[in-house]
Amino acid sequence: KSTFASQLVCSALSQNYNCFMYSGELPDYWVKSWIDGQIYGQQNLTNSQIKECEDWYRGRLYIYSNEIIDNDETDDLLAALTDTIIKKDIKFAVLDNLMTAIDAGTNELLYRKQSEFVGKLAKIAKAYEMVIVLVAHPRKSKVEFDNDEVSGSADITNRVDVVMSYDKDPQRGDDIRVLKITKNRISGKLD
Repeated sequence: KSTFASQLVCSALSQNYNCFMYSGELPDYWVKSWIDGQIYGQQNLTNSQIKECEDWYRGRLYIYSNEIIDNDETDDLLAALTDTIIKKDIKFAVLDNLMTAIDAGTNELLYRKQSEFVGKLAKIAKAYEMVIVLVAHPRKSKVEFDNDEVSGSADITNRVDVVMSYDKDPQRGDDIRVLKITKNRISGKLD
């Protein structure tokens, strides 16, 4: 899911959209290295290859440093996202992932915070006419994915316009991935 999300960022950059990326699991310099490798098509790049990547996305890719988060991570992330959208004309953002963006004690509080966070992201996306991809992991179950299988608040998929699932294809082997649209409020097409 993280690899696919960063591939979406690379695609958006290639279409000349300014992008914002947050990873709650990786420091910003690892995210940058991962993006560079995807842009160039290989890992372990030379200094000149890294410079070529940096020159290509300079002024268009903004990676949030998760090391600057203070007490209320959610508010810091939303403020940084909104500020960057306004100042840098961001049209595509990836937040990877929901569970790392929100910290709460009890499940009831966590679910409420998740619902509020996703609701705020949906409002930001509409207000600034942009796309925000939020990575959320499925529950650990053996059933085929549906919108109720997202780990956390059941309200997460209710508050967004499009839900995609991305996973291995059990019928075709571990090397094949399948992207499914399981909710599409925009056009209604599911494919």
